[in-house]
Amino acid sequence: MAELEEVGGVRERAVAPDVDSEEIVELRFLGGLSLPEVAQVLAVPLRTVERHWNFARAWLHAELD
Repeated sequence: MAELEEVGGVRERAVAPDVDSEEIVELRFLGGLSLPEVAQVLAVPLRTVERHWNFARAWLHAELD
């Protein structure tokens, strides 16, 4: 439960490092979409989604450490 609260706190205090990354994270976690589905919804290349997803994951990992 504490981890969930910590994640919520990171989300609240975070200034999105990149709007695209934030949208991708929301579609992945809240929408339950795969990376190819996210690419389709956003009408961008899969490689772009993968790059932003990797950035967002690294950023979130650093914030939670």
